[in-house]
Amino acid sequence: MTGDSDGANACYDASVPGACPLDEQTAYEIEAASSVDALEAGDLIWDSGRVRRSANQAELGVELDSRAAVVWRVRVWDATQQISAWSEPSTFTVGLLDQDDWGDAQWIDQPGRTEADPLPIFARAFEVPDGKGARRRAPLPLRGRPAPRDRER
Repeated sequence: MTGDSDGANACYDASVPGACPLDEQTAYEIEAASSVDALEAGDLIWDSGRVRRSANQAELGVELDSRAAVVWRVRVWDATQQISAWSEPSTFTVGLLDQDDWGDAQWIDQPGRTEADPLPIFARAFEVPDGKGARRRAPLPLRGRPAPRDRER
């Protein structure tokens, strides 16, 4: 299961990896919250309710703000109306949607560089001090398509 984002509205893929080709998904339900605890407590920002169709994508029914963190899970109904267990929670964070969200940020530039010059590589190693927990962030390609490693989950 993956979560894609196209602007302020998220799109979820509720396909079931490894499902038997002869089985049929007849419905799904997606719940989304601001944290795992909120999700488990039922304090939701959105609940699709039972959606009776086999389409594997649904659009989140609320608009999200820049930097919003969302935790979501899905369950499906099969051809005999048996309900799956809830999936493990998955998360995403909304990127910066509006120009104003970038503040005074500016593009890194190399003065005097022409289009014929190779692109410079700007990289610097750093360490996170002990006890200063860091959040992992993975860059997402344009239009929010998940990186290939995420598609295997």
